[in-house]
Amino acid sequence: MNSRFFKTALLLLIITGAVVAQSRNLNYNVKSFTIRDEIKKSDPLDEQLGRVNNFEIYLNKNDEFSIQFHTDKFLPLILFVSPSGNKEAFNSKDGKNINFSRKINETGNWELYIIGGKDAAGSYECKVNFADSAAVNPPKVFSDCGFIKFAVEHSEADFVFIKDLISDNFSSVSAKDFKVGKSFFDAEKRLHLELSGNNSKNLFDKIKKSIYDCFEDWKVKEGKRREVNGNYETVLSIIERDKKEPRFVKIVLKENSVGEKNDVELIFGKIKS
Repeated sequence: MNSRFFKTALLLLIITGAVVAQSRNLNYNVKSFTIRDEIKKSDPLDEQLGRVNNFEIYLNKNDEFSIQFHTDKFLPLILFVSPSGNKEAFNSKDGKNINFSRKINETGNWELYIIGGKDAAGSYECKVNFADSAAVNPPKVFSDCGFIKFAVEHSEADFVFIKDLISDNFSSVSAKDFKVGKSFFDAEKRLHLELSGNNSKNLFDKIKKSIYDCFEDWKVKEGKRREVNGNYETVLSIIERDKKEPRFVKIVLKENSVGEKNDVELIFGKIKS
C-alpha cells in the first residue's frame, strides 16, 4: 500500500498514547473510540481497490482488537495489515456493516484501510476497541476494589472483550467479599451484576467504602433510602469527571419489606452523549 493514504494516522497514534498513560493507574488498558469520516471523490484512488482512507494504530502483541464499521453510502471493504505486511480482508455481508475481532500477534504499527469502489463517496462510522493482555486475562480472585476497576475499564468498550465472562456470570472469578450471582445487560448496554454475600447490608457498606477509596477523583452522589413498589432501595453513584461520555458505577441495596432476602446490585456503563 502506498504511504500517501496515511491521511489521519497521527490522530490515532496520539489517542493510543494518551490511553496508555491514563489506564496505567488502573492496571488495565481498555479503549474505545469512534472514527466518523467519509470517502470523498478527492481521496486517493488505488487502481485495484478504489477510494481509500487509511489509519495507523500502534498495538502490542497479545492485545485484543475489534472493529464495528457501518455505512449506508457505499459497499465497504476493510483491509487490516500487520507491521510485517500480512494482509487480512473483510467484506460486508449485508453491504453496510463489517465486524471483526483479532488477537494481535505482532507489536508495532498496524494499518487499517477503509475502502470503497472507484466511484464510492459518502460518510461512515467505525468504532475501534482494543484491550491489553491484563484486561482480558483477569485474576481468579480480585480485591473488591480490583473487581470494580476491572468492570469499569471494560465499560469503556461496552464490555465487548468480556462477553464470555459475563455470559458465564463471572463464575470463574470472585472478589474478596462477594460473588456474582447473575449478570445481564439492559437496553442501554449497561452491565448489571447481582451480588451474593453473607449479609447484604454489610456487603453494601463494604463495597461503598471500596468505591470511595478507589475512585477518589470521581463525583459521588449518595441517594437516600427510598420506597420503590413497597420495598426499599439505597443507591450510591459515582461518575467520571471531565469526560464527554463519562463512565459510572452504581451500587444498589434492595431491601425486601416482608423480610425476605435482600439484594445488592452493581451497575456499570457510560453516559452516552
